Amino acid sequence: MNIRFNFSIIGIFCLIMAGMIICSAVYIQSGCMINAQAEGPWTANSIMDVNTAKEKVKKFIDTPNATLSYKKDINLPYLKGYELESDDGIFIVNKLSGDVEGAYFKNKMARLSNITIKLDDAKAKAEKFAEKHYTGFSSINMKLRKADILDHGDAGKEYIFSWQEEINGIYTPNYVCITIDPSTGDLTSYIGITRPVNINLDSKISEDKAITIASAQFDNISVARADATLNVIYTSDEKQKVAWIVDVLGEPKDDITQGGSVTIDAMTEEVAEINEYK
Repeated sequence: MNIRFNFSIIGIFCLIMAGMIICSAVYIQSGCMINAQAEGPWTANSIMDVNTAKEKVKKFIDTPNATLSYKKDINLPYLKGYELESDDGIFIVNKLSGDVEGAYFKNKMARLSNITIKLDDAKAKAEKFAEKHYTGFSSINMKLRKADILDHGDAGKEYIFSWQEEINGIYTPNYVCITIDPSTGDLTSYIGITRPVNINLDSKISEDKAITIASAQFDNISVARADATLNVIYTSDEKQKVAWIVDVLGEPKDDITQGGSVTIDAMTEEVAEINEYK
């Protein structure tokens, strides 16, 4: 499913969480994408208070004297957190893990079309930020999934970089996305998700089989391209499973894109979700 939102980062982040219960890939306003989400192995006894969460944000932005205001609690099955705001940004703190999982630096959004920062230089800055703020970024197998520039029209442009952990060819929920202003080099947004994997990482069907199953879900299309990846996803009852996510692109008909994204249980071949391109 490819959905584009134009809301605040907090609303977007929560919508991403909600959308990921099944599996879908969702794009937020900064272009960041998440393939999965989950609850953590924490208990109610370990819930962090708001003041401690504020200290976590101050450390995250390296501003000990920052003034942060509490906006609201986020109480969803897949995220227990706080929304906090400062003069410079909006932040999501996971109240169970203490991690700052989302940050939108509202005064840093690109407004100019000039590109003065090279892609490689912006990528190096994003990596440095991730290494500092995302626990284990350098020690686990974080694969670069996207390195590109997004054009928001009148709202400006920004570089987007995303990484996702890969284990034995399977992408886990552990994910980082960073956007950077190409005219100044300022970081404009950050998402960093850390979740445990509590299932065996295995697949009983091949990539070719998954593509065949996915292509068969669309009537009367001529498949131009099909891309498949193995991912840890979450069922509607919030349990993990390994699934193939297959993007099927058909030849256009009457200038209308054909195909969509299909999620297939990697153990049973069951089609869990179909999202046609619109």
